[in-house]
Amino acid sequence: MKTRLISFVIFLYVSVGVAWAGDPFAGSAIYAEHCVSCHGGDGSGEVAGTPSFRGGALMSKGEFELRDRVRNGKDLMPRFEGILTEEEIQDVVAYIRTFN
Repeated sequence: MKTRLISFVIFLYVSVGVAWAGDPFAGSAIYAEHCVSCHGGDGSGEVAGTPSFRGGALMSKGEFELRDRVRNGKDLMPRFEGILTEEEIQDVVAYIRTFN
């Protein structure tokens, strides 16, 4: 019984992990279209007050928090809910993680 439970938990973890994983290659095109004008080509931030993706406090945030930031916006950043799909949001987050 315990082995089955452990196997089930591992199965769920792997399944959910795959479902939540973004594609950084797809995210690069979305970033180029929607993000580069403020965050810059290298993620260092072009507009004053725009956080850098090249380390720092923002990049230490978890996946859910980063996706929420893209989805709902914050401060100067507009919300992308209804503009980007959840998959596209995941892809953009996966891409900005490549700047670290």
